[in-house]
Amino acid sequence: MLRNALFATATAACATFVSAGANAQYTYDTPIITEMPGSTCITATHAGDVNTIHTVMRTWMEAPGGDFLFCPLQRRNLAAYGMEGWMDLVSMTELRVVVEDQSPTDYLSCVPFTHTHAGSTLFGATLFATQNGGSQDLPPDGSFMGKTELVWTDPFGGNSMVFFAINNGYRCFVPQGSMIHSARGTYNPN
Repeated sequence: MLRNALFATATAACATFVSAGANAQYTYDTPIITEMPGSTCITATHAGDVNTIHTVMRTWMEAPGGDFLFCPLQRRNLAAYGMEGWMDLVSMTELRVVVEDQSPTDYLSCVPFTHTHAGSTLFGATLFATQNGGSQDLPPDGSFMGKTELVWTDPFGGNSMVFFAINNGYRCFVPQGSMIHSARGTYNPN
């Protein structure tokens, strides 16, 4: 009986929250920040995912030779803002990805991506993990090992990107024994 009463109360609270949110104005006057743990990253296929270990906050690669991980970036909410007709205008101003390279021979690298309303995929610059953060140049002989932060400022070239859906993220090549810890995306307010 108590369980049913709690369920009814929780359902009513959710319904109130959803209906209030559906009628709210989504105007943001400060940057929109989204933070995601590395544990949201997956391989391109289910077969590849058996070679990854997902913890609460990160994904660790076990595959010999490494593999690509695809990592979503979700905005703070799913409500549209900055609308132009049926399209959602969003401009990502910064992306930060914390990675840990534990391979003495292979390179850990990441690239941001987004999908446009026309269905094409746009990529930012590929950054490699180095001692001083991300670099577009290959690290010398792949010898860097350690934790670092890759930072893209204006990852898609300064234009307001027009998205059909909330669909962007980053893709990393993660060598065996290496991992992705977290990511932080910053978007322009509307």
